[in-house]
Amino acid sequence: MYSLKIEIMKHLSILILAAIAATTCNKSVEEQQLYLRGRLFLLDTVTNNIMYQPLSSKKVTLSDQPDDSLNFIYSVNTNAEGYFVFNIPESQSDASFTLRYEDSIGGYRYLARATTSAGNDSIRLIAKPDLTRINGFILYVKDSLEPAGSIPRCTVSIYNSKLLAEISDPAGAVETIMADNNGKAIKLNLPAGNYYINAQKQIDTIMLQRIGKMIVLPQSGIIRDTLQVRRK
Repeated sequence: MYSLKIEIMKHLSILILAAIAATTCNKSVEEQQLYLRGRLFLLDTVTNNIMYQPLSSKKVTLSDQPDDSLNFIYSVNTNAEGYFVFNIPESQSDASFTLRYEDSIGGYRYLARATTSAGNDSIRLIAKPDLTRINGFILYVKDSLEPAGSIPRCTVSIYNSKLLAEISDPAGAVETIMADNNGKAIKLNLPAGNYYINAQKQIDTIMLQRIGKMIVLPQSGIIRDTLQVRRK
């Protein structure tokens, strides 16, 4: 009976040691798993209307060739909160990787790029407008007598003729837009060339007006300027 107990204890010891070994082995395999984890954000650096908005269901690519923007070795889609995960083989533990995102949102092209190594789990991939494909202007409409004060909801007319701007006939304008509540007037994607800007707003019995401010738009790039409006 005593010898039977000894045998049972030996078998139990063997089983326990085997279980510990299996657990250690599994843990070792798990630790050898290499990941790249991060989150994709949208940052509108042109109008500043979108600040670090997570992008869901967007394709993120992974490449081991930093100068090759066309080819990649892995790709994943972000989840509902903009997170993405890549599983990296242990054989590539010393490699450097380039993450990329490229897509059109709201008619504008956005790009993101980041370089990292395997094991990084806090990547912030920031998508910004592709300024090589955008041009336009952002004007901050101000009262000439109160330069620190903006003029909200001011009518801004865009002309490509100085004469038409001086006549100030809205029918001759390329486009008429409205400044926002902070006095910011934005117009993007116009043909390159010279433009003349009129601004006008009636406040009680006072007419605020500016005629023919010239802006030269390049093929790409954003012009930022202040539009001083005078009391007529």
